[in-house]
Amino acid sequence: MDLILSLYYRLIGREHKIPSYLSGVSRAIDMLSIPKSRKIIWGGLLYFIPVLIAVIVLFWIKKDLITHGALEIGALLLAVTWGWMGPSQIWFYERYTLPRFHKNCRRLIPHGLQYQHLKSVVFSPVSTLPYAKTFEWVWRAIVMLSFLGVSENFLNGLGIYGIFDWLWWAILVGVWRFSYYTSLGFCLAYKTLYLTKIVATTSILPRFYHRDQMLGFSFVGEFSRQTSVLFFSGWAFAPLLFALGYHDKYHFPFFLLICYFIFTVLTFFVPIYVIREKIKNFKDFHSREFCLHANNLAEQNQINFDIDLFTEFDFYRKRIIDLQTIQEWPVKLNTFVKFVVVMVFIPLLIATTS
Repeated sequence: MDLILSLYYRLIGREHKIPSYLSGVSRAIDMLSIPKSRKIIWGGLLYFIPVLIAVIVLFWIKKDLITHGALEIGALLLAVTWGWMGPSQIWFYERYTLPRFHKNCRRLIPHGLQYQHLKSVVFSPVSTLPYAKTFEWVWRAIVMLSFLGVSENFLNGLGIYGIFDWLWWAILVGVWRFSYYTSLGFCLAYKTLYLTKIVATTSILPRFYHRDQMLGFSFVGEFSRQTSVLFFSGWAFAPLLFALGYHDKYHFPFFLLICYFIFTVLTFFVPIYVIREKIKNFKDFHSREFCLHANNLAEQNQINFDIDLFTEFDFYRKRIIDLQTIQEWPVKLNTFVKFVVVMVFIPLLIATTS
């Protein structure tokens, strides 16, 4: 899609400056000559229109052969809408979530080699991460094999009988494209963890009195939540998993949904836990340091009281108290509530009603 748009803009003599780190999905959306605030809607529509046309053609040609009921058709249509939601969410993550993460890190990490390394990872294509390209192809292979293994009965219900029907190949191409989009979502989750691990091993500028009372790391919780949002739209496939049948063995779709739910929760909590360990280690190190100074000063004052020594002792005592007020979990309450409502309650509701 991005190649088609690039060729079009070249033909009409209009150039678009697109960040080089964007994936092909995001590049196509970013090329659209519309206000930024509308790209998340129209960008998704750019990818959804071909899918919608294919579905309309399918129902028009096979209308007399379709044997599926309303539930199966509804499950298919719901899954198809992911073609609108998924690409636009990928674009938003790459175009805005990642730069916002970099901006917040820039306030904490001194400019130097460590900062430059973090910046280079943030603004590099996700495919350049270790094992990302391998995962993409493995994931796409799994999706394609799964489609070939369990779709026969469902496709028969749509009036499609085997590989000699050209619509079978059209659906196969659609599944191949969807497997690419979904692989990007998983790779971007991997990038979130990769970036937070870099931050966790990087020297920071101590900000004891940051207003978030988390040493300035509260943005990590929001970063994790926005990453987990990538997987919210994936629940649109839940009803289709059951509609595919699996020979009436519904425990397998339930197993897949449970794994997906656990992965979504881990996507949110693991980066937060990684930074929590950094904050905890920071507090422990400085607490030991301040306690050592305070104890030495207290012993000296016991031997020979001095007002300057007492003032210095009182300074370290207050610093120790201030350290205890620093929260170890870098996530605000409202961020956590948003995650629970959107990523826990709603998916569970979808799973139980599928």
